Amino acid sequence: MEISLIKKKNLVTRINVQNTILLLTLLSLFGKSVTFYGFVLHSSHLRPSLFTAFALLFSSESIFKVSYYIGFFLVFLSFAFLFKGKGRMIYSLVFNFIFTIILLVDLWYLRGFGTMPSFYIFQQTANLDNLSDSVFSLIYIIDIFLLFDIFVYLIAYILFRNTLSSSSRNIKAFIISFALASAMIILPQPVRNIFVKTPISDIISPFDANETSFNISPLGYHLYSTYTYIRDSRTINLTVTQKENISNWYKEKQENLPDNKYKGMFQGKNLIYIQVESLENFVIGKNINGQEITPVLNNLIAKSIYFDNFHEQINQGSSSDADLMANTSVYPLRVGSTFFRYPSNTYNSMPEIMKKLDYYTVAAHPDRGSFWNWMPALNSMGFDKTIDFNQITLDEVFPIGPSDGSFLRQMGERMTKYKQPFYSFNITLTSHMPFLLPENYKKLKLDPEFDKTYLGGYFQCLNYTDAVIGDFINQLRVSNLLNNSLIVIYGDHQGIHRFYAEELKSITPKEEWWKENNKEIPFIIYNPSVNGEVIHTTGAQIDILPTISYLMGVDEGEYINSAMGRNLFKTNKDFAVLSDGTFVGKTNSESEKKQAIDGLEIADLLIRSNYFEDHK
Repeated sequence: MEISLIKKKNLVTRINVQNTILLLTLLSLFGKSVTFYGFVLHSSHLRPSLFTAFALLFSSESIFKVSYYIGFFLVFLSFAFLFKGKGRMIYSLVFNFIFTIILLVDLWYLRGFGTMPSFYIFQQTANLDNLSDSVFSLIYIIDIFLLFDIFVYLIAYILFRNTLSSSSRNIKAFIISFALASAMIILPQPVRNIFVKTPISDIISPFDANETSFNISPLGYHLYSTYTYIRDSRTINLTVTQKENISNWYKEKQENLPDNKYKGMFQGKNLIYIQVESLENFVIGKNINGQEITPVLNNLIAKSIYFDNFHEQINQGSSSDADLMANTSVYPLRVGSTFFRYPSNTYNSMPEIMKKLDYYTVAAHPDRGSFWNWMPALNSMGFDKTIDFNQITLDEVFPIGPSDGSFLRQMGERMTKYKQPFYSFNITLTSHMPFLLPENYKKLKLDPEFDKTYLGGYFQCLNYTDAVIGDFINQLRVSNLLNNSLIVIYGDHQGIHRFYAEELKSITPKEEWWKENNKEIPFIIYNPSVNGEVIHTTGAQIDILPTISYLMGVDEGEYINSAMGRNLFKTNKDFAVLSDGTFVGKTNSESEKKQAIDGLEIADLLIRSNYFEDHK
């Protein structure tokens, strides 16, 4: 009898230890999820705003979301009861470890792109070439905090491994815990709707992956992301209603205004785009230690049409989204990279439009064609030729890849051999984060400590790229191409404010002019014949195609039913819609504002259905 009681006592002890470990695992997973949301809330994502995160999650408005957090974890942890002996704790440890790695990847991606990653990032592994420095610059020592509990559980496993060795499977516990978890996921929304009518769109945000992650937990977000990846992996067939919505959206966007002096101003001239990596507007016209950061661009602006209230609109496709918008005037997808998800889509694109005017069209990038999958996508847009890393001479290579100086010089040499008129789309690279420029190319005289900062590196890189743009323009002048060419220069997205905003707060002495940029990029249109003009109309990257097409003498009927942007030379509207749905500028009515923001969802339908294959 006494031996039997001892055995029962030992069994109870084993069960209690195992259940305690599972409970603590559940709580630690919950805790690190809230900690992750604290990182999301922090302006630069470098440290967690823990108090704010817990306060928001446990507020009266959000308390029901705790059920999602616990429920999704409990679904996976319930399977631990199907293991016997040590397998139960090993399973929970492995699940904890895998989830933590996913959370760390989420955090590093968040720091780089400002949003949660989707399942589509697995299509983008080619982007890792030459980017090791960029990735490591997003990792901080505080991140190890998310792994702390795993080390504790490893110690616990070593201490209690003998205690855990003889436990059996518990099917009943699995069924109960799985059913409870399912109820915690399924019931909160309908129960809450009894008291507050909240549509599911308020829980699953089409615009904000970070908000969705907070609402249903990081684990829930990734499960939902996987579901949408499977659901949306194929081209969709539009319903009659969706087709009508698209047609009506374009009709409501149109403005019937008379033509003006800008129409056909540069008709017949060569068209050269320079999309500058990470070029923000706040550096234009600014000095550091008495030295102009962008002296060439500053001088060009005095002889250009310059839009000083122009914004980036990229989403999860980063630079490739800028390629997309500049050449198609279509917003990028809400989730994933457009170029990776739909590289073969047809568009009423800039190269196709210019080819109707007998232009030869070329796209060139100093990186590999697989980077953001830009080469297949631009080929599908209709460029006559695309040039990548493999087709240029590697006579000057920087940490991030071929130098802008070498790239632009080689493109200038090629342009002398192109059939004229031509449209040449060029993308620079040197000013890519983490802003590493070889010492012998640094021309700005900066304080040594400041020069070591990301901001110092950013200024040096832009100063270098600015100088080689000047060399490129001189090259065009010498080859007698400059007077017969229109040069369009703009940034693809923010640089220092996108990746290292937190550092700007800690640098001393601090300048007010570098504190904010508000997602502004310069938009410069240059030809030697232009008298300098600054236009304050609010615009953004989807406006590039219709604006430049107007200058090039393209009939508006060629793009009015495909371009989502506005001709900034012929508009009474003064706004832009950013990729997260933020409305920037002024509106004449709430209906106009709603119509503009609806464009983001319309673009998703256009791309996912390959709409322009039949509607150019």
